[in-house]
Amino acid sequence: MKIGLINTALNEDAPPLNLVYLATVLKENSFSQVKIIDHTFQRRNLYQEVKGLDCVGISAMTRYYNQACRIAKQIKNSSGIPVIIGGSHITTAINSLAPEFVLGVLGEGENIIVELCKSLYKEGGFNPARLKEISGLVYWDNGKLTKTPVAPLIDNLDDIPLPDFGLLDERYFRRKWIVWNETMGKSMKIITSRGCPYNCVFCASKQIWKIVRLHSAERIFKEVKDLVSRWGIDHIYIDDDLFIINKARLEQFANLMEQNGLSNKVAFFCSVRSNLLEEETCRLLKRIGVRVLNFGFESGSDRVLRYLKGDNITVESHKKAIHLCNKYGLKVWGSFMLGSPTETVGDMKKTIQFIDFAIANGCQRLGAFVSTPLPGTQLWEIAKKYGRVSDNMNWDLIDYGNCYEPLVLEPDINPDEFRRIFMEAMAKLDRMLIKDEGWKAIIFRYKKVMRKIRDDPKRAFLLFKNIIFARSDISTPK
Repeated sequence: MKIGLINTALNEDAPPLNLVYLATVLKENSFSQVKIIDHTFQRRNLYQEVKGLDCVGISAMTRYYNQACRIAKQIKNSSGIPVIIGGSHITTAINSLAPEFVLGVLGEGENIIVELCKSLYKEGGFNPARLKEISGLVYWDNGKLTKTPVAPLIDNLDDIPLPDFGLLDERYFRRKWIVWNETMGKSMKIITSRGCPYNCVFCASKQIWKIVRLHSAERIFKEVKDLVSRWGIDHIYIDDDLFIINKARLEQFANLMEQNGLSNKVAFFCSVRSNLLEEETCRLLKRIGVRVLNFGFESGSDRVLRYLKGDNITVESHKKAIHLCNKYGLKVWGSFMLGSPTETVGDMKKTIQFIDFAIANGCQRLGAFVSTPLPGTQLWEIAKKYGRVSDNMNWDLIDYGNCYEPLVLEPDINPDEFRRIFMEAMAKLDRMLIKDEGWKAIIFRYKKVMRKIRDDPKRAFLLFKNIIFARSDISTPK
């Protein structure tokens, strides 16, 4: 059997690690002819890319679901190859399964994809009678949407084989400008856990992963060592919801890095939560080689912050975390949300004030986004009540920069006023970006910059307008 896995998230900084996991597991189970079709670099005719394949799998987040449907339709019309969909979108929006897909894989895909390919090989096609015996699926049966029981989770993440990074396009391993460490190097992404203990109203992690599971420190080290020795990687982005969740694991990993002389050979980027950051954690992160911590600051209003993330986090804990990072020489990245339910204009202005504080206190990179509902989140249910989302909506509206049609903005907030405040935040952050390291990024990564201008010219125009005119009241035509 020949199997193709298509990447829809086109970004050379974010290799499709989820597809690497699936392809590795398939190869471990004797499906040796597996390839990843990655349009980040491969831009040939789609028909040629899938020609001769027996099955195609596509993984998609919600904002890429329309694109996934278009790809599936092209394949179905041109070749008739069965196409399956997996990933966070179909897991949380089961009823949105498009007829172009023969089925959807729900939740963790490693074990399910192996069972599916065994069935396809044995049956010569996807037999609905056999599909009923496989957990974790949604599929069309005589025009009716059918769902099988929830698939069991993988208890021990260390049982998953080490990802075969050789399945990726070799251009992911080129030396390039590493924005977060402001240097040239080779970077890669790893995942050391699945799930998050918190239940933020905008996040679907609990819906997707159910419970928190961790790779052991030994397994993490083994993967890092492979990346360094085999692929020459010197920068690693840890793509966990919350890397610092287990302090004992951090210490074990720090010990392994030091004992094997890797602490000074690899720089790490990871996401944390301000209420969990303390002196000892900072010391451990420094020992490991972490250079940058990423925070979901979300709001400068304590009331809105509690609504979004729970009672155990405050604006003051954000400020203390920034000061701690400064003390230990850890760079700070962070993000903010504007336009959340219950948020007032006054709350938004507090966020603008906190952005000023963060800039004044040395944060390296900050981003502002429109509060956006994703399926499987509390925000999604609120947006449904407002009549702004549905299982059959235009998924392209799920856009973190969509300040013209904000999907959960309070009905009594004037849209023009919201847009003005959002643009004020963007103007501040754009000027911060260029002042700190933006020109270096443009010089060293001009090809990526040109692609971004091509893909989103309005955003590119706004960025340069913010830089040139240094105004905080910038607006753009709808």
